[in-house]
Amino acid sequence: MRILDVQDLRIAFRGLVALNGISFAVEEGQIFGLIGTNGSGKSTFFNCVNRLYKPHKGRILYKERTDLLKQPTHGIAKLGISRTFQNLELFYYTHVLDNIMVGLHPRLKFSRLLKSRSLRTFGKQWDWDKDEAFKILDFLGITRFHNRLVSGLPYGLQKLIELGRALASKPNLLLLDEPSAGMNEQETREMARLIKAIRDDFGTTVLLVEHDMNLVQSICDMVCVLDSGNVIKIGKPREVTTAPEVLKIFLGEEDHAQA
Repeated sequence: MRILDVQDLRIAFRGLVALNGISFAVEEGQIFGLIGTNGSGKSTFFNCVNRLYKPHKGRILYKERTDLLKQPTHGIAKLGISRTFQNLELFYYTHVLDNIMVGLHPRLKFSRLLKSRSLRTFGKQWDWDKDEAFKILDFLGITRFHNRLVSGLPYGLQKLIELGRALASKPNLLLLDEPSAGMNEQETREMARLIKAIRDDFGTTVLLVEHDMNLVQSICDMVCVLDSGNVIKIGKPREVTTAPEVLKIFLGEEDHAQA
């Protein structure tokens, strides 16, 4: 089943076309890579999925029946879609555990809690939240940092915390915006392992934007290349990253000719 079907999506900002009628599909259970140079439209696309931007044309079908562009921004997470950001969006002066628990909000039944007016019910909900958050921390291998302030932790750990917050809602579709950016080689290998485990162990479909071609080739099932808001090529990682039209984008025409 197609978990995401992008159809003729177009958006421009003051006449500058960011996405020029792009179309592609992501199958359920895939790790799908979206690559391209800076300004190619990758993060703009993520913001369209999350309804932070309103495209001028096109559709984004979720699970073949729900047009995300007709959904309210606050309803996207409840549908089972979660994301991380290129620039970390954490609560830096709160504890790691609290940041993870924020990600649980799409699954909370606040109306039921309010109607109950019971401190015991609130207490049970709080205990459940903490248990779920600790499961995420354990999966990421960072449980020992649960009571630390985020601001005092290394960048690589902060990336894992943001990933954990996105996982807390148990998404069907996880959008990762440059998950390995700023990481060293060892941290990048660990991130690759975690992304595979998220798909294999949780059954979560992953759509990621990434510049690290080694990471893309090692974990992605399919790759889509964007350039100046246009889809250039879609296919298996190896065939895409070695295609002449793709090499021309990343290396430049003269460099490719010399290669």
